[in-house]
Amino acid sequence: MELAISRHKVDFILGGFRTEAVLVMQDMAMDSKKIFIGCGAAHPELCDRVTKDYNRYKYWFRLTPINSKHLVAVDFILLDMAAKTMAKELGIPRSRSPS
Repeated sequence: MELAISRHKVDFILGGFRTEAVLVMQDMAMDSKKIFIGCGAAHPELCDRVTKDYNRYKYWFRLTPINSKHLVAVDFILLDMAAKTMAKELGIPRSRSPS
């Protein structure tokens, strides 16, 4: 992050994966007032910072993934949709509960 900002003079940053690294990267980008579009870390604190201190963190945007509070629920919804689609296309009958 520091090299990208100081040497390469970037105006926009896209990336970051691990939350603990992105929190530090986010601060560096905000210090330099660079737009930082996150696409990997899902911890809610990254966006909570924007609401707590908008003037400092207004250059932060989350592209993907969604907030980790909702990530597992969405994954199960998608898994269910995929299972139903596959069962329908393969002609697998709906399973029944034992009586």
